[in-house]
Amino acid sequence: MSLPFDLDGFVRDYSKPMHLVQSAAVTKQDAWGVDLRGETTQFERRYRDRYGTWVEIATPIEAGDPVAMRVEFCTPEIVRFRATPRCTGETSCVPANRTPMVVNDFTERNFPVQIEQCESRIILRSSALTVTLDCKPWRITIADRNGETLYRTIPAAVFQHPPTGESHLDGASITDAWPWFFRDLYPLGFVRDKTGGAQIFETATIWYDEHFYGFGEKFGALDKRGQAIQLWHANATGNTWPLSYKNVPFFISTRGYGLFINSAYPIQYHMGDLSHTRYSMHVQHDLLDYYFIYGPSIKEILPRYTSITGAPALPPLWSFGLWMSRMSYNEQRQVEQVAHDLRANDIPCDVIHIDTDWFARPWANDLTFSSERFPDPSGMIACLREQGFRLTLWQLPYIATDSKLYAEGTANGYFAKQADGSPYHISGFFGPAAVIDFSNPEAVAWYQSKFEPLFRMGVAAIKTDFGEGAPPDAQYANADGLEMHNLYPLLYNRAIFEATLTHTGEGIVWARSAYAGSQRYPVHWGGDPASLWEDLGNLWHGGLGLGLCGFPFWSVDIGGFAGTPSPELYIRWAEAGLFVTHPRAHGPIHREPWAFGEQALTIFRKYAKLRYRLLPYVWSTAVQSVKTSLPVMRPLVLDWQDDPTTATIDDQWMFGEWLLVAPILDERNVRRIYIPAGRWFDFWSDEAIDGPRWLTRHAALDDLPLYVRGGAILPLAPEMAHTGEKPWDPLTVLIYPGDRSEGAFTVVDGAEQLHIWFRRMEEKVLVGVEGAKKRRNVELEIHLEGQVHRRSVALSDARWEGRF
Repeated sequence: MSLPFDLDGFVRDYSKPMHLVQSAAVTKQDAWGVDLRGETTQFERRYRDRYGTWVEIATPIEAGDPVAMRVEFCTPEIVRFRATPRCTGETSCVPANRTPMVVNDFTERNFPVQIEQCESRIILRSSALTVTLDCKPWRITIADRNGETLYRTIPAAVFQHPPTGESHLDGASITDAWPWFFRDLYPLGFVRDKTGGAQIFETATIWYDEHFYGFGEKFGALDKRGQAIQLWHANATGNTWPLSYKNVPFFISTRGYGLFINSAYPIQYHMGDLSHTRYSMHVQHDLLDYYFIYGPSIKEILPRYTSITGAPALPPLWSFGLWMSRMSYNEQRQVEQVAHDLRANDIPCDVIHIDTDWFARPWANDLTFSSERFPDPSGMIACLREQGFRLTLWQLPYIATDSKLYAEGTANGYFAKQADGSPYHISGFFGPAAVIDFSNPEAVAWYQSKFEPLFRMGVAAIKTDFGEGAPPDAQYANADGLEMHNLYPLLYNRAIFEATLTHTGEGIVWARSAYAGSQRYPVHWGGDPASLWEDLGNLWHGGLGLGLCGFPFWSVDIGGFAGTPSPELYIRWAEAGLFVTHPRAHGPIHREPWAFGEQALTIFRKYAKLRYRLLPYVWSTAVQSVKTSLPVMRPLVLDWQDDPTTATIDDQWMFGEWLLVAPILDERNVRRIYIPAGRWFDFWSDEAIDGPRWLTRHAALDDLPLYVRGGAILPLAPEMAHTGEKPWDPLTVLIYPGDRSEGAFTVVDGAEQLHIWFRRMEEKVLVGVEGAKKRRNVELEIHLEGQVHRRSVALSDARWEGRF
C-alpha cells in the first residue's frame, strides 16, 4: 500500500503559506493551567541563492489564523500542551481529545500549582517543574526545580528588515538569520491543504550531549539522535528497514524527560537529522497534543508515561516457557509428533502453536479446524495438556471473501467500508478479504464471540497477526480512516485479549503490531527477520527500544523467519533468544532443534534447561515489571544513565536487574563487551571482573557470554519439562555479594512472596529468608571471590537467618 501522505513534502510545498505562532495572550486561568490565544503570521516561502547556497527565505505577508492553546499540569511531573487552529472568535476551543491510547484524564488532582502573569510572560510552577511561557515571541521553556532547562522550543521571532521586507531573527546581525539557521525546522505553526485541513508542527532544542530513545519497535540504532522517524504502521518484512510493525509516539531524552504525542494520525520526527541542534514533531492533523513527562531518570519517566497510557498487563506463567511453532503445522498427527519429540529429546517446552494452516483452506480465517486434517481437535488439545503443553492458534483481522464469516460480517456492517457502503477489500496471500472494523463495538462483540468454541475446546491463546494494514481511505464506524490506520492494532489486540481473559481467566495475545497503550495487551514479538547473521545482529534494537516505551515483554523468532539458518546461526539465535521474556522458535519450515543436528540439539537443550531453571527469577522480575513499567530486557542506559558509554550500546542487555547478556552475533565467535561500574562475575567460571571496562570475549559455539552483577540474588527452580510439572522445591538461590554491602530479591511463587536478603557483617555475610507460608527446601550458594559456600535450609516457619 502506498502512503496516503507525504509529511515532509506537504510542509515543503511552497505554494501553501505557513502560519507561525508569534505571540499569545491568556484567555482563561484555572488552578492547573492556562488557556491562550496564539496570534500567527502567514509566511510566503521561497528559495534564494545566498553566496552560492540555496537557502530558504520566508516573507511575512499578512496575519494568519489564530491558534487556541492550553498548558496545564496533570501531576507535578507531567505537563500537557495542546494547540489547534480550529478556534474561532476570542475564546479558546481546545478539544479534550479523549483517545483510546489514554486511560487517565487526571481529574483527581490535589497538588498546588503557582501561576504568575505579567505582560510578556506566564510562569507555572509545581513542586517539580517550572514552565515559562514567553508571550512575544512565543516560546515554551521547562526547567527542573533547580532551574536547569530541560526543554525549550524555538520562537518565530521576526521583524521587517528594510528595504527587502524579508524576515530575520529578532536582534540578529546576519542577513536572513532565521531561515538560514532553521531551514525546514519550523516553530509552532501549521499549514493548510486545499480542503482546509491542517498539519501542525513544533520544534525544540537538542543539547550537545543529549540522546533519544523510544518511538516503538524501531530496528535502527537504539539512540535515535540523528534519525528521521515516521510513525506509520507497515508490514516491515524483516527487521532491517525503517518500516515498523509497532510505532509509539513517545520518546525519552537523557536530558531527563519523556514526550508523548496523544495522536494516532501520521507523525514525522526529525531528531537531529536536518539540524544537529533541533528536533521537530509534525502531525498530519490540526491538533498537537503532547505530554511532557519529567523523570529525571528513565526509571521514573516510564511509570509516569504508563500512568497516562495504562500499566502493562502480566501474562500467565506458562507463557514464559518455550513456544514451539512453524508456519505451519498442518495436521493433527504432526502436532502430536512434535509434542512427542520435544519430550523424547528432553527439551522443556510449554506451548505448541499452529499457524496459518488449521483451517480447511489455509489463511481463509473461518476460525474452524479442518475436519480432514484435524479430525479430533478437542482430543488433541486435551492430550497436549496432559503432557504439559498448551495450544495456541493463528488468525488475522481480515476475513477472506470465501470464508463462512464473510457473508455474516457483510450483512451486519462489521467491516470497513467503501464510499458506497460495500466492504473494503484488501488482498494478500489469502486472496481478497474484508477488514474487520474494530472501532465498531458490535463488530468487536461479534468477532469475540467466534472464539468462544475454541476457548471451550481448550485453546490457550490467539496469535493476533498482521494489524498494520488498515486502509486509511476506508470508512470506519467511529474513527477517521487516516487515524484508524495507526490506531487499529490497539483496538484489534484489545478485542482478542479481552475475549481470552473472559473465557480463560488469563490475559494474553501473541501480537505483531502495536501502538501507544498496547502494553496493556501483551505479548508482542518482533516480526519476520530473515535467517541471516546480519539480521541476528540487528534484531535486538527493536526489543530494546520497545522496552523503553513501557512494554516489559517481547519475543523473537529463534532461527529467523525467512529462510533456513545454518546450524551455527540457529544455535547463536537460540542462545540469545532464550534470554528474552517469551522465547519462541518459529519459521516457515522446521525450527525444532533436532532438525539442525546433534550439536544444535545438545546446545539448545543446555540453554532451554537453564531458562527453565531461571523461571523463579524471570517470573518474579516480570511481576515487578508490571508494577514499575520497566522492561525485563533492559538496555544498559536504563541502569547506567549517567555513564555516557552506555548511551549507544544496543547489542547487549540486562535480563532483569542482575544478568548481563552479551550474545555472539556473527560467525567470528568473538565480541567486545562493555562491563559497567561495579563488581561482576562470569556466570560460567565465577571469575570476578571490575567495571567499568571493555573486554574482548572469545566464545565457543556453546558459550553465551553471561555475567552476574554484584549484589545479585538469583533464584533457580529444579529442572522441569514445563512450568507446571513440579513446584519450585528445592529452590536454589545463588547470591553474589560482590562489592555490595547488602542486597535483596523477592521471589513470587503463587500466593507466596519469599523475601531473600543478605547483609555484610564484618568478615561474614548474613543471609535471611522471610515470608515462607509453607514448608520449603532452599539450597543457598554464596559466591565470594572465588569461593562458593553452600548450605541446605529446610524452611518450617516464616523466617530464617544464617551466617556465611
